[in-house]
Amino acid sequence: MSYSTSRARKPLIAISGRCGIQPGIYCAYFLVKFLGGIPKIVCYKNPPEKFDGLLLMGGTDVDPTLYKGRVKDNYKYDHERDELELALIKHAIKKEKPVLGICRGAQLLNVSLGGTLHYDVAQAYEEAKYPSSLLAKIFYRKSIYINKESLFYRLANYKTIRNVNSLHTQAVDELGRDLEITAQEKNGVVQVIENKEKRLLGVQFHPELLFYRRFSRRIFEWLIKESA
Repeated sequence: MSYSTSRARKPLIAISGRCGIQPGIYCAYFLVKFLGGIPKIVCYKNPPEKFDGLLLMGGTDVDPTLYKGRVKDNYKYDHERDELELALIKHAIKKEKPVLGICRGAQLLNVSLGGTLHYDVAQAYEEAKYPSSLLAKIFYRKSIYINKESLFYRLANYKTIRNVNSLHTQAVDELGRDLEITAQEKNGVVQVIENKEKRLLGVQFHPELLFYRRFSRRIFEWLIKESA
């Protein structure tokens, strides 16, 4: 299946993240632009007036009170961002616009549909042991295993993807309404959720930081094509 984005009309992709400088969001910005979309970085200080597709980036933990979860002591949650992005997801689903969530974005997509998150994957899964320092996390890699009947399999074109990054401490626990788990680690940690009919896709890893790999670019190509 081709995911070419050579149509005349370029879709406007709202890229939502925290306010301020984020290296990852600029990787996503240039990927969207390079692959044929019109990227617009937004946050609660400059919410989008309109968009054709929605891209939710990574960042701080989702507020646990949104899903009756455990609150971390002395942790600064981004309530304004949660509020904006929940509204954007609701609008996108209502207007049948595609949504791609990355890391925190995938988690918030799940929460927006009634799902919950694990407080800490290392506590939830016995074999989920990851580096603790930021530098070690950046270089750590793992494998994910994909359901062959899924949208994500069509994008990845592999049943197993090796050397995927891992920059998260939380992950999907109870699944949100109408979502399906379509990729996991060997230890069971959820890596991809989706609803291909409603064009909702959430990936726990960071494809914008793996832009040199074809399967990562195809994730962005999917969003742009579905938004056009």
